[in-house]
Amino acid sequence: MPPPTPTPSSHLSNGGNNAPLVLCAQTDAAITFFNSERTPATLLCIMALNGLFMVPLKPGVTPLVGGINRLYIFLAGMALSNALISVFMASLAIVKLLDNRHNAIARSAIDMMHREIPFFLFAVRAHFVTAILFLSSALAARMWLEIRIGCPPFARGMSLLLGSSVLFMLHLFNSSALTPSYGAMLIRYCQHYLRHIATPEHRGPCIYGAVILALCAVREFCARSFSQL
Repeated sequence: MPPPTPTPSSHLSNGGNNAPLVLCAQTDAAITFFNSERTPATLLCIMALNGLFMVPLKPGVTPLVGGINRLYIFLAGMALSNALISVFMASLAIVKLLDNRHNAIARSAIDMMHREIPFFLFAVRAHFVTAILFLSSALAARMWLEIRIGCPPFARGMSLLLGSSVLFMLHLFNSSALTPSYGAMLIRYCQHYLRHIATPEHRGPCIYGAVILALCAVREFCARSFSQL
């Protein structure tokens, strides 16, 4: 019976002894990775969109309730935006891999993506994880809004429990991620994005329009939204 063929990312080792690494084409594994990110990101989009308009703003409430209501809508909207970007970037990454202009030979798909398409790798991961954190935080805020009238202590307890889950997810991510921490991943993403748009062919009017709209949104948040509490 012939010996088993090693997988693309496995070591040729026996009993922990060091041996040469197996180098194989990793394009299919990389496409599988981006599909595995795109599918749950799509589900996050659906969840965030369904919850975005479930708790509309109401007049005549206390400043605390109004503030947390606005916070919930903001967090749900940010979760939706990040999940959409993650789905979009995963689709772009798959198209780029199918173009077959990269060196697919590597020890693992992660190594190949780090080397060949780091911008897409960090974009998908950063926006996907951020969407999860925003959506979980939005649920904590909504928990308090929905249950506070019937039982305020229970509402606070449930919100704190969901907040604990957010911090625990960050802890798990920081202890098992490709980068030392969530913050380090965001920094790496920003670095790769700046390198991406450093070339003229990757710049255009859309990026300037996006920045202008984002700055206008911040102005509206600061000058108008919370001033009406």
